[in-house]
Amino acid sequence: MGNNQIEELLKIVVEYLQSEEGNLSGAVDIAVKFSTKNSISSDLLLAQSSLCGSKGFLELAYVLAKTAANSSTGSTKASAHCTSGLASYFMGRPEEAEEQYKLALETDPKHVATHYNYGILLSEMGRPEKALHENPLKGAVSPLIGAAVISLLIVLFRPYADIFILSVASVPVFAAVLYITGWIDSEDKNILLKLISRNTF
Repeated sequence: MGNNQIEELLKIVVEYLQSEEGNLSGAVDIAVKFSTKNSISSDLLLAQSSLCGSKGFLELAYVLAKTAANSSTGSTKASAHCTSGLASYFMGRPEEAEEQYKLALETDPKHVATHYNYGILLSEMGRPEKALHENPLKGAVSPLIGAAVISLLIVLFRPYADIFILSVASVPVFAAVLYITGWIDSEDKNILLKLISRNTF
């Protein structure tokens, strides 16, 4: 039953877009009404949106993703906004893509795919300094702590004395690269300073 309703929805949206060329918001309104009336789940809408996008039907992908975002919450809503942002990006609508990515991040601030796609968009829009802050791991794991853990693992699993020097040297080098590129912030810097002050007498 769900597939028949999706096929009918696609037919209605395609016919609307053919008669009202470029009126995506009108198509979204029609899709929202139809999917609400027929109880089409946001998960099904999002899956169909991804399928349409993979086949190059970007307008359909956009409409279905926006419709899914309208009727969902949490991670599904963030994924729906991200998908409609991606469709907007490929349709050459960067402002709409940015708006959808912002809506996705309002819903789920740690949505990795949105951070990744938003970073690419910002870089292409000539805002690379802001793009660098769209690190999907930001706030989840400090890059300095990650570098320290990797170095520690190298030491533990390699019994060679010379590798210890390499692992110790890798932490400040890695930190310097992150600081220069903007991937490290004052919070990471404070963590590093605390670690250094504890180890010095």
